[in-house]
Amino acid sequence: MNRKWRVLALVLALVLIVSSLALATPAPPALSAYDKKVVSRVDGERIVDHVRALSEEIGPRYAGTPEEEAAAEYIRDVMAGYGYDVTVDHFSIGYEYFVKVVELAPTAREFSARLLTNSGHTDEGGITAPLVDCGLGYPEEIPDDVAGKIALIQRGEMTFLAKAQNAAAKGAAGVLIYNNQPGNFSGTMAENPGIPVASLSREDGLLLKDELSRDEVTMNFTARILKELFSPNVIASRPPEAAKNPGGQVVVISAHLDSAGPGANDNASGVAAALELARILKSYPIERELRFLFFGAEERGLLGSEHYVAGLSEEELARIAAVFNLDMVGTSYGDRSVLTAWTVTGERNIVTDCAVAAGARLGSAVLNSRTTRSDHAPFEYVGVPAATFLRLPMEEVYHTPDDTVEKNISAGRLEDSAEIVGAAAYYLARPQGPALTHSAVAKENLRIFREELDRIIEENKEEYADIYVPSL
Repeated sequence: MNRKWRVLALVLALVLIVSSLALATPAPPALSAYDKKVVSRVDGERIVDHVRALSEEIGPRYAGTPEEEAAAEYIRDVMAGYGYDVTVDHFSIGYEYFVKVVELAPTAREFSARLLTNSGHTDEGGITAPLVDCGLGYPEEIPDDVAGKIALIQRGEMTFLAKAQNAAAKGAAGVLIYNNQPGNFSGTMAENPGIPVASLSREDGLLLKDELSRDEVTMNFTARILKELFSPNVIASRPPEAAKNPGGQVVVISAHLDSAGPGANDNASGVAAALELARILKSYPIERELRFLFFGAEERGLLGSEHYVAGLSEEELARIAAVFNLDMVGTSYGDRSVLTAWTVTGERNIVTDCAVAAGARLGSAVLNSRTTRSDHAPFEYVGVPAATFLRLPMEEVYHTPDDTVEKNISAGRLEDSAEIVGAAAYYLARPQGPALTHSAVAKENLRIFREELDRIIEENKEEYADIYVPSL
């Protein structure tokens, strides 16, 4: 195991999966009257109908696209039809770019390229200039005559931004970074280096490098901003009677509405389960506000949930008693699938405890684990109890065109997930629900955890240049 993979194993151990102890599930206790209100009405086939509408009728819901907007409109209409107060909040997720990389001489051909996030841009005609091999992008590898030219740099050993800044410091007009493994890649820079930066596949990069060893290569590199992109968050709430909510507390059920493909399980399943719970809970008595949040641009780095949390005041955050986030809860993959409650540190909170207890009452184990990679994380970072519910093991068709209803959805597992989360959430929202407070100790543990995570990533920048770590 080389150093990179030793460090990667440490980060994964710290960030992704640590605890996987299942609760023993003897004969379940009798369901309460409140459980029965939820369980008796959850309809797996109705949930599948929502999954089909999102993943088939609307289709892939990439962030910033009309399809993502159509998904938000679908959710808005369903929730409004159930009688919830619904708003849609749009937020910027960056820009749509046009990128074109063409070799003019000695061979005329076009390369497939991807513009890195926060890249600089060119005028309409682009940059026409010689290409210069600049190795890995260390200052000593970049020749002084790169000024006004396009730097060809291999990926690895430092961040994309550092490579671009090193080239820009010597006057390079643009940078092409080719992969250090087969295929192309998408990348993000923390800030704009002032020059355009795009990625190439390893194969194309090595082809150009070989050509440079024999001849001068002239390129044209165009990077244009076409338009600003926006994603929607859908917020739907049902307030209780004011007299029955002295603390003004809120119970949240959430899911992300964007996808990285058809997204039947990731995450039409979570949205559909939340919609079914909204239908069931629309008229039951509650003493805490019930709020449903559907986030855009989760696949771009939790942008929707980060935007939502950032817009809340300290008083508004303090009102949120619990967040139940549904993400990939309906897979048909594997002979056995277990609902898992994920928190940032793997520590228990009111959300996981309620879910584990509800699972026990319903005869289903709920595991505990940890990750920062879903929409519970921005809430936990500010001290709000939250957890993401996801089924394990992870299916092989994750983020592929095969994440479809026919290949990756189980009505039974959707129903089971909705019953557990619905029973747990209603336990907190119902009349005579338990007293809830935020934990200062848990928030301090999160701060220590994030400092350790930041230290590891800082020491191994290149290996983790593509890892998204939300800000506190």
